[in-house]
Amino acid sequence: PPFAVAILVSAGLRLLIGHHDVSGSTKTFAQYAASPLTVQSLAEHLGLLGTAGDLDSRMWSLVHEMRISMVFPALVILTIGQWRTALAVAVIVCLAAEQVHVAEPFLASIDMTFRFAVLFVMGIVIAFKRADLQSYIARLPRSTRVLLWLVCLVGVAASPDFSGPVWKFTTDLRLLFHGCACAGLVLLCATGNRSERWLSRPIPVCLGRISYSLYLWHVVVLTYLLQFFRGAASIPVLV
Repeated sequence: PPFAVAILVSAGLRLLIGHHDVSGSTKTFAQYAASPLTVQSLAEHLGLLGTAGDLDSRMWSLVHEMRISMVFPALVILTIGQWRTALAVAVIVCLAAEQVHVAEPFLASIDMTFRFAVLFVMGIVIAFKRADLQSYIARLPRSTRVLLWLVCLVGVAASPDFSGPVWKFTTDLRLLFHGCACAGLVLLCATGNRSERWLSRPIPVCLGRISYSLYLWHVVVLTYLLQFFRGAASIPVLV
């Protein structure tokens, strides 16, 4: 329901404000809310089909999350039984899916979902092996933990580029490195050290509680603020 509200509000703002070129904005921003608004495109957005997303560009990830949530219980059962095998199979599926080149938008989106499934398997492993993994990290020398922090932060920042008509094999390798870095960062933040104590304070907890809303709305807010107040204030001020 929150997702549907965001899409409908974005559609309403599109009808009220329209789409305008904003001087000084990037090409990527210019593409937001640029496609014609039709009943079909609105239905594709609300249906999370993966074939439309310009009313709220951040919904691209929600499409894959919704699909994988439908088979998540099966993934859990398979992973907790043989977690090493499950991880290996998920990696192979991710790399094999890159070899499938589909022109039809919906099938191409399904292919991308297979690539992202490995990240959910990683999450399951963390959930069920958390105590063992935390104990292992806690026993590492301080210098090694600092190095892990640096590697994970670099890996999180070096996210793969999903733009362009076709992914490359190196993109999937970067996706795997990026996913491992994110998983490592989660573990490092939950090992009973200073980072976990800091993240347990009221402000980080509040940000965590509303993070889905922030993720869902921030592009919508930015897009229509810049569209409505174009020329009245500079882009840095509006951002």
